[in-house]
Amino acid sequence: MIFIMYHQINELLFKMILWEIEQVASSATVSTEKFSLHLNRISRYFDMLSSSFDIMKEGMEREQYLKFRNTLTPASGFQSAQYRKIEFASTELINLIDFRFRATIDRNTPFEHAYEHLYWQVAGKDYKTGKKSMLLSNFDKRYLEEFITFMKDYNTTNLWTKFKQLPIEDQQNNELVKAMRHYDYTVNING
Repeated sequence: MIFIMYHQINELLFKMILWEIEQVASSATVSTEKFSLHLNRISRYFDMLSSSFDIMKEGMEREQYLKFRNTLTPASGFQSAQYRKIEFASTELINLIDFRFRATIDRNTPFEHAYEHLYWQVAGKDYKTGKKSMLLSNFDKRYLEEFITFMKDYNTTNLWTKFKQLPIEDQQNNELVKAMRHYDYTVNING
């Protein structure tokens, strides 16, 4: 029960994060104050996620956790569609491409091709055969079309692109730079 409810709470926080990102992405012009406000909210939600793992750690006996966790192997929290959307909405797609394939992908590459070379797609394939795991195949079956649409929608409105579209003086705004760094830290270091 704790395991399931904890992950439902995470999904609610992911939904809140996506809502905040949408507030920036959908703005034709965004002020540094508005950008910082939403980034700081997003970072607080990620801070909550990072510090909340004790809920499961302390809320379940180790044997209960391992028994439940082992039934889900090789699944992980990475199989959250909302988390994947957060990635798409946060940065340019090239930054999510496995480094071994970045030189072969550019803005003219079809989204479907780029999708197959995302770092988590590559990690979910058998290294020798290139065949996807059953988990990844099922995940794709459920979300592929939705992800491709989402990737297209955020191709030019993701947070990093929106930041780069700001005037140089706004990009150097101390509060916004601090918010961008905190967001990067909470997602890429603590997340």
